[in-house]
Amino acid sequence: MRWKPWIIGTAAAVLISAELAHQLLPPDQAVAQAKVSCPDLSQSCQFELAGQTFRLQAASPPSGLRPFELTLTGPSQQARAHFSMIGMEMGPNGYQLRAAGSQQLKASVILPVCSQRRLDWLLTLELDQGRVDVTFTAQR
Repeated sequence: MRWKPWIIGTAAAVLISAELAHQLLPPDQAVAQAKVSCPDLSQSCQFELAGQTFRLQAASPPSGLRPFELTLTGPSQQARAHFSMIGMEMGPNGYQLRAAGSQQLKASVILPVCSQRRLDWLLTLELDQGRVDVTFTAQR
């Protein structure tokens, strides 16, 4: 098969344009990320993200299909929570935390049920400042 000259010219122009754009455009700002282990989420758990301190706490020990209140204290104006397990997506279960006082965001949340009866959870918080992954253990 013979390559037509216009195909080769177009491909070369696309590659050159992509390389120039990569060199001339500013790099994306890195999103701050943190990982924290908080075995008992009903105890206060503190972490830092983008140089700011936060505290996370569940009003009661988390357990599958039992609602509990999640409180985030810190300078964030917005927060979204999502529960999953390492190596296992638990379907859509996003929660928007709402303002509940000075530097506090809260939401009533429910852990999905794990068909394998695992208790090791991963809470991903998306904040103004970035993202934090919190590992914790639920109760039966």
